[in-house]
Amino acid sequence: MSKLEEDVSGFFDGIDQALKLIPKDGKIGEFPCPVCKIGTIKWVRITYNRHIRMGCSTPDCVMMMQ
Repeated sequence: MSKLEEDVSGFFDGIDQALKLIPKDGKIGEFPCPVCKIGTIKWVRITYNRHIRMGCSTPDCVMMMQ
């Protein structure tokens, strides 16, 4: 596996870890980041399409917008 493939795989692993902590019926929240263990992930579920936006307060850590 190349360095790029490892980086991409690690990025998606971090997103998967964070998504597992978001309640299925939740609308907004925050929790300690399971990836960097330093920051806080803040997330929101958009009501009309149920997509999630989230990001860690630590630079270059987990962030995602569906």
